[in-house]
Amino acid sequence: MTLESPSAAVDCVAWFSHHKNIVVVVVVVVVVPTAVIIVVVLVVVVVVVFVVIVEAAIVVVVVVVVVVVVVVVVVVVVVVVVVVVVVLMIEVVVVAVVAAAVL
Repeated sequence: MTLESPSAAVDCVAWFSHHKNIVVVVVVVVVVPTAVIIVVVLVVVVVVVFVVIVEAAIVVVVVVVVVVVVVVVVVVVVVVVVVVVVVLMIEVVVVAVVAAAVL
């Protein structure tokens, strides 16, 4: 069916008028559910992507916090060890000086 002549247009209108119930059924049964499914799938994809991004951001924050805590603990331990070693060395030197002075 082509629209090359006015009679073809009339034929189109007549066909649609005759089959409008079928067209409505096709739209209601096929097009609307398909559109709803597409919208639902898009919403689910957006939500999943958002959740993945948020979870990834949370994981990154947790990893950064853990790394910072580990670095701080290591630095504190190193500083404490250095201070203890220095204090012990000073005590050894003081004891040696006192012992040398007494002897």
